[in-house]
Amino acid sequence: MPNPQEIDLKQLGSILSRRRRLILTTAGACLALAVAVNLMTRPIYVATVCIEVRKEPNRSSLTGEAIASDQWQSDNIAVFTAAQLVTNRTLLREVALKLKERGLLQMPTRPRLPFLSRSRGAPAGGDREFIDELNREIDWLIEITTVRPVRDTRLFNVQVEHWNPATATSIADVLANAFIASQARWLATADSSRAGEMSQQMEETRRRIKTLESSLNGSSSEAPVILAEQFKQLTDGISGLNDSYVKIQTERLAAGARLARVREVLRDSLREPSDLPVQSETLDGLWRDLLARQTDLARAREVYRDGHPKLMMLVSELRNIRENIHAELARTVSALEQEYAVLLEREKNLQATIALREGKLHRVSDLLAQQTTVQSELQSSREHYNMLSTRVQEDHASGAVRYPLVQVVGSATVGSKPVRPRWVLNMVLGVMVGLLSGTGLALLQEHLRQTIRTPIDAAEQLQLPVLGMIPKRH
Repeated sequence: MPNPQEIDLKQLGSILSRRRRLILTTAGACLALAVAVNLMTRPIYVATVCIEVRKEPNRSSLTGEAIASDQWQSDNIAVFTAAQLVTNRTLLREVALKLKERGLLQMPTRPRLPFLSRSRGAPAGGDREFIDELNREIDWLIEITTVRPVRDTRLFNVQVEHWNPATATSIADVLANAFIASQARWLATADSSRAGEMSQQMEETRRRIKTLESSLNGSSSEAPVILAEQFKQLTDGISGLNDSYVKIQTERLAAGARLARVREVLRDSLREPSDLPVQSETLDGLWRDLLARQTDLARAREVYRDGHPKLMMLVSELRNIRENIHAELARTVSALEQEYAVLLEREKNLQATIALREGKLHRVSDLLAQQTTVQSELQSSREHYNMLSTRVQEDHASGAVRYPLVQVVGSATVGSKPVRPRWVLNMVLGVMVGLLSGTGLALLQEHLRQTIRTPIDAAEQLQLPVLGMIPKRH
C-alpha cells in the first residue's frame, strides 16, 4: 500500500484539472489587476544630464614643474566625490528654493503646511513650518534624483524622475547648473583664501628679510667677511703665541735646572768643575788655580813641616781661591735667578696674552656663527619669498585662464517613453501571481473537501484497510 505522505503527481494533476476554472479565474483577476495598476499608475519619465569633472593641472603654468601626482585613483576619487556632492542637502536646499521661485517644484499631492513666502536667504529662526516644508521638499528631491558615474570616464549622469517630462528636464538643468555654480563659488573662495594666506606669508617673510638685513648691515665691523678675517688672524696669532710660550717655558725649565745645579755646587765648592752647568772663564781659571795650589801644597807637605811659612802661604792662597770661587758661584746664582725670573715673567705675560686672544677669538667665533646663522636664515627667507611670489604669479596666471573643474555636457534630455509603469513586467508578474494564487486556492479547497474519491482517502477517513476496488461502469 502506498504511503499517504508520498506526492502522487497524477493525483495532483487531476486536482489541478478539476480546479482549472478557479486557477484561470484567479490568474485572469490578477492580470486584470495588473492592467488596472498600469492604467492607474502615473507615467514616470527620467531626465538625464551629463556632468564632466575636469582634471586639475598637474604642472606649473610658469615653470612647467610637476605640482601634483598623476594617478587614476585620484581621478576616480574626484569623480565619485563630485557625484556625492550633487545630492548634498545644502545644494538641494538652494535648488528647492530656485524651483519654488520658478514654479517648477511639482511634488506629489499630499497634505501640505501653508508656505510663507521667503527670500532665498535663510528663513526666520521661529518659522518652523517653513523649515519642515523645505526639508520635505529636499527629501523629495533626494528620492527622485539618482547619480550614476560612467565607468572608465570622468563623467557622471544625474537622473531626475518626474511624471512631467518638461518638469523633469527643468529640475535636472537647475540641479546641474546649481552644482556647477556652487563648485565655481567654492573654487573662487578657495583661491581667494589661498591668495590671502600667501599674501600674509609674503608680508611676514618680507618683514623678516628686512629685519635680517638690518641685523647684517647694522655694523660694518661685524660683517661676516671681516669677522672671518679676524678669526683667521686671531687663530694664526694664537698659534704663534703658543709656539713662543712653549719655547719660553722650555727655557725657563732649563734655567731652573741650571740654577738648581749651581746651588748644589755652591753648597759644595769642592765638587768637580765638570758638574757646573754654566760656562765661565773666571770660574775655569779659578778651578785651574785651585788645582795648581792644591798640587803645590801636596808637594810642599812632602818637603816642609807643618807651620812652615811656605805651607802657610799656600794654605792662604787656597783659601782665597775658594772664597773667589764661592763669590763667583754666588754671582752666577744671582744671574741665573734673574734669568729665571725674567723667563717666568715672560711666560706669565704670554699666558695672559694667549688667554686674552682666546677670549677675543671665542667672541669673534660666536659673532661669526651668529652672522652665518643670520645669513642662512636670510637666504632661506629669500628663497621662501621667491617661491611664494612664483606661486602668486601662477595663481594669477591660472586664474586668468582657469576653466571650471566641472561642466555640464549638454542640456538635460528625457526619453520618449516613461520608465514606469513597466507594462510587460507588471502583466507577467500578474499572470504568475495569479497562477500561483489559483494553484494555492485549488489545493486548499481540495484539502478542505471531505469527499472520498481514492483508496487513500477511504483508508484515512475510515481507518480500515482497502480490500479491493470495483471499476466504474459508464
